[in-house]
Amino acid sequence: MNDSELDKSRTELVASGEMLDCAPNGTNYDGSPATAVPVGLGSDGEVMVVDFFKSPHWLVSGMPGSGKTTFLANTIIPTLISKNTSDELRLIIVDPQSDTYPEIRDSQYLLRPIIRSAEDCKDTFNWLVDEMERRYEKLVQQRVINVNQYKQAGHNDMPHTLVIIDNLEQLGMSKKKIFEDQAIRILQKSKAVGIFMVVATRRPSVDVVSGLMKANFATRISFKHKDQIDSRVALDQTGAEKLEKPGNFIIKCVETDLKPVVVRPLSSIDL
Repeated sequence: MNDSELDKSRTELVASGEMLDCAPNGTNYDGSPATAVPVGLGSDGEVMVVDFFKSPHWLVSGMPGSGKTTFLANTIIPTLISKNTSDELRLIIVDPQSDTYPEIRDSQYLLRPIIRSAEDCKDTFNWLVDEMERRYEKLVQQRVINVNQYKQAGHNDMPHTLVIIDNLEQLGMSKKKIFEDQAIRILQKSKAVGIFMVVATRRPSVDVVSGLMKANFATRISFKHKDQIDSRVALDQTGAEKLEKPGNFIIKCVETDLKPVVVRPLSSIDL
């Protein structure tokens, strides 16, 4: 992506309902996979849809006020909830900040209350590793290779599970190391059993997201960063420092052939 492409990026606000009803080819969006999320509008004006099952685990970064948390709270979470029952989708949210997600605090989709501390996060990740291994045992018993085949065989006891860690840097770097090994293990193995992770941070530096962790994110989403250094750390290239409007971001994923694409936001809520 060259500088002129970034300079041309602009925010075009689209109502959430419109995005949920329309797939890129104009068909009814209800026909898309249960793990697919319309993340915004690409440079061609079409809806960009990213499927967690094709592009598992997302690293989302951006400076304060860039639209990062809004994207998590108003795009990813409500889209998936609108397409799945609480038997089909469960959420785990880790956020050291208080009351960042008030709308979902008492939701039946939550596997446990929103996690605020590194110690509780460690316990949750220990449970997730055990749950991941239990799910693999079920796949072996049924002689299938992933959660989709397992469900197609008529089993309904393996809901997709989305783990969202927001404001990772605020957990405290020394305490973060407590659960990093478990997190890496989950990132490397959990796709087949329907466990996906979104990690969001203001600072994508190696003391916050280690190189080994970063290597396991199939999708990189970068909102505006203050300088080229942070952009390079987040995307392995510059560009995010040139984004001008809150809500605009650059994405690299399987759906973009791992090429950077500027995306305009889904809606104007809280931007």
